Amino acid sequence: MAAHWGPDGVTRTEPVGVTAGILVGLGLLLALIGLVYVLSRHAETNGARTIAGTMSGTTAFVTVLVTGLVAGQRELADPFDASISPILVIGSLGAGVAVAAVAALLIPRWTHNSRMSTLGEKPTVPLAGSERAAWTQRVVAGSPAIVALLLGAGLIAAVAVITTIWGLLIPTGLLFAVIGAMYSIRVTVDERGLSVRSGIGWPRWRIPLDDIRSASVVPVRPIRHFGGYGVRIAALAPYQGTVGVILRGGDAVLVERDGASPFLVVVDDADTAAGLINSLLERTRD
Repeated sequence: MAAHWGPDGVTRTEPVGVTAGILVGLGLLLALIGLVYVLSRHAETNGARTIAGTMSGTTAFVTVLVTGLVAGQRELADPFDASISPILVIGSLGAGVAVAAVAALLIPRWTHNSRMSTLGEKPTVPLAGSERAAWTQRVVAGSPAIVALLLGAGLIAAVAVITTIWGLLIPTGLLFAVIGAMYSIRVTVDERGLSVRSGIGWPRWRIPLDDIRSASVVPVRPIRHFGGYGVRIAALAPYQGTVGVILRGGDAVLVERDGASPFLVVVDDADTAAGLINSLLERTRD
């Protein structure tokens, strides 16, 4: 059967059995990735829904597309006479989106086991008047965000290769650039204030200590509170208007700023980071 098209038509053929094997293998691989995440100790409801929707939707898209390609070639004597219909590609994408939505809705909600701090808790850490202190922590993106971006980039690249619409490789490259920029960040607190820097150096944020009114520890659910992962601005309460750097869910350091929107970043040991900010602020005000 025809397996690849170029500007002048079919450029490569594959045995039907090979195509069927790739299809089954892809479905099993995506199911295994989803199972590993759900069984991990970091699993949460929203993350599981993201994984289930992405994996199921991708499998549905590929299945409908390959099935349509096979059906359109059944009566052909020569596979090089086969063609690919834009309607089939669009219909496959629609099927993938529909299945993804249903799969996400079927995931039941459960209680997350990890400790979540009380909203608005403002800790402090002991700090002598002349003592100097600094705190830093590296944050790596959670699996739902990375998996979703990688699958999204792979899906767009696959459509570009199948349809030979090479312009689609531009958003693929942009997605990989986003992955590189937001795979990890370094969060630092010292006498200068709060600094957040990407693992490749950009983007970065620096909030001077003089611009901070207070720091608190708050729980963040990426999908529920910010609508996703990355650099976000919350549209709804309780963080409406807050700028967030969110690579995964969990506790976050939230700083109230003079003349600017609140800013938060999800990071391990948020209690110490917020406590150090508050202690440094108290010392400057004494």
